[in-house]
Amino acid sequence: MLKDKGFTLIELLIVVAIIAILAAIAIPNFLQAQVRSKVSRTLSDFRSINTGLESYYVDNNDYPATRAPQTLSTPISYLSSFPRSPWNEFYPWGLSPLEFTTINKTYLYVGTWGSIGDNPNDIRRDYFYYAGGTILDAALVDLQRIRWEIKSVGPDSKDDVYERNSGKIPWPYLYDPTNGTVSPGDLVWFNDGYGTGKNR
Repeated sequence: MLKDKGFTLIELLIVVAIIAILAAIAIPNFLQAQVRSKVSRTLSDFRSINTGLESYYVDNNDYPATRAPQTLSTPISYLSSFPRSPWNEFYPWGLSPLEFTTINKTYLYVGTWGSIGDNPNDIRRDYFYYAGGTILDAALVDLQRIRWEIKSVGPDSKDDVYERNSGKIPWPYLYDPTNGTVSPGDLVWFNDGYGTGKNR
């Protein structure tokens, strides 16, 4: 009669090592898939907000002010509600719209103000830069048509405009997954002509 043979210590160590290697491969891929999913959701939210803003414009011949994104859902429902962000939105400026988006985890909406539609190109270009563009980007965009932006801090949860003004980075960046799934850069969508995932 044969006795039951158990696993040796070496065999158990080999099995544990194989499981550890598989986990080391699977976990980063899982985390990257989560980030990609959140980016896709953010861009989908931007498209929905874009539709709501353009519908609002058709009825009002102007876009909502920066401090009033809720006008898209009340009194007329251009959006059922302003979408909540999947990221930890953090805008450290201490201004009301930024505090609102940080506390409520909503995207930052920056609308036109004053007579920006009539401002010369150099002013409009500054508006574009501070919203997350670069010098190269400005050459590719019809600046006359930029009237609003929707912004998210993206995977790194840092407001690049604040980082730039604090001297931590040379310029605000648009998020690009080819720089690494969790890389610097904000997710930005302009009303026409440019933005993360638009015209790219």
